[in-house]
Amino acid sequence: MTESPLEHALAQFEAVEANLHRLEAVANEMADLTPDGAYIDTSSPEKRRHDDLVRSFNALLGGLPPISGLTIEPVDLSYTEIGRIRLDLLDLGEPKADLDFSEQVNKPSVQVDDYRHRFNQSRAKVARDRVQELAGEIDAILPGLVEDWEHGSQVVDDERFFRVGECFAEISRLLGSAVPRKARWSEFSRHLSFGQAGDLHDIANMDWPSVRSELRDALYGDDDPIPVDVADLADLVRTRPSGSVSTALRWDLLSSEDFERLVFNLLLDTPGCENVDWLMHPNAPDQGRDISAVLVIEEGLSGLRHERVMVQCKHWRSKPVSAPDVAALLASLQLWEPPPIHIVVIATSGRFSADAVRWIEDHNHAGNRPRIEPWPESHLETLLAARPHLVAKFGLRD
Repeated sequence: MTESPLEHALAQFEAVEANLHRLEAVANEMADLTPDGAYIDTSSPEKRRHDDLVRSFNALLGGLPPISGLTIEPVDLSYTEIGRIRLDLLDLGEPKADLDFSEQVNKPSVQVDDYRHRFNQSRAKVARDRVQELAGEIDAILPGLVEDWEHGSQVVDDERFFRVGECFAEISRLLGSAVPRKARWSEFSRHLSFGQAGDLHDIANMDWPSVRSELRDALYGDDDPIPVDVADLADLVRTRPSGSVSTALRWDLLSSEDFERLVFNLLLDTPGCENVDWLMHPNAPDQGRDISAVLVIEEGLSGLRHERVMVQCKHWRSKPVSAPDVAALLASLQLWEPPPIHIVVIATSGRFSADAVRWIEDHNHAGNRPRIEPWPESHLETLLAARPHLVAKFGLRD
């Protein structure tokens, strides 16, 4: 069987992970043995062990390739050198110099932590598309599977249940240590092994929602800074800049996946939207992904009401969304039910045709469910005007 590009990439990440795991252990032990005083016993076992660890640390760096230019520098201070410098600093009596040197001594551990953070981010990104595909399979399987095995304590003998286990196992390998596993991963695994109908219900109602939420945070967390070309914002204020500003967004700079991710982030940033998930149904006619969320509505008399929202993204610039497109979408909603869908949002970077607008208005006026909300380019621009951080993040301005 030919190795897939993803399998090859994952093998490289796993090799680096092994080196990084060893380096972390070496860095931790080396930090524990680093002298914090000026007295040095050059014949002590600690000195020999520390210097051995320095050599191991530097040798392991050969197995840690740069990540977007980030590297770990070799350690160039021996046990004896650290003690001698601390003695010199003691005679000098300069607290700042002593603090600067302590930062230099601790630098290897800091760099290892930075590398681990960037490594986990990179592994999550390389696995993201496949993890989302597998998560979409689980999302699609569980509702029908639970319905068919609603009662009884018998073992679930169903190919769909076994497929859930396969998807879960592949997700686990794809992410490795990139996810903290604080969610119900172990409970999910245990319920899969027991395989009773009650375990299936626990997977669907507790384990998978918990794991799904952690996956979302791991796959779409992004703390890379957006480049800026000003040293001090006050400098811009002092120039008193004038002129008009553009309102149009550069939709042409986005791929279809980028557009979906933008809408996903928009929902995450909207108060009252909970359990936002980016789904993929393998049996969908267009193999497209949809975004689901729960809209929490507070009513003065009856308290909180929860409505399930499904969003379909259409990054269409050359043609409008037509009435047949809307009708086809409604016909495909059965792929995502149960639970029932209350609102369908159609988000497009283009526009809706006149017949589509009339179709949607007639559908909603008749009280049909789900209610359809069209989000054309103009509406998205209004929503994003209040969220300039997303405009900047996705590079939608010239």
